[in-house]
Amino acid sequence: MTREINQFSIQTSTVLAVEAPQYATLAAQPLATYIDKEVRSQSIHAFPQSIAVGDQLGLLIGPMQGCVQQSSCELKLSHNDHVWRG
Repeated sequence: MTREINQFSIQTSTVLAVEAPQYATLAAQPLATYIDKEVRSQSIHAFPQSIAVGDQLGLLIGPMQGCVQQSSCELKLSHNDHVWRG
């Protein structure tokens, strides 16, 4: 039931964002919350981890994984300071 409610909320928000662009940020909140919960449920706690999982699943193209590995320290700092708060 909760999954259906989340999907409905995300779909409704998308329609509202298209019809009234000034509400796009507000409308994006349900999707951002859903993604945050999904990522946390998979024990992904840092951006480099999400890239590694994406690479394992074949979702990335090109040298993305190598670039992220080389910049891992900087990306983790950015992650902790700005991106994923919870």
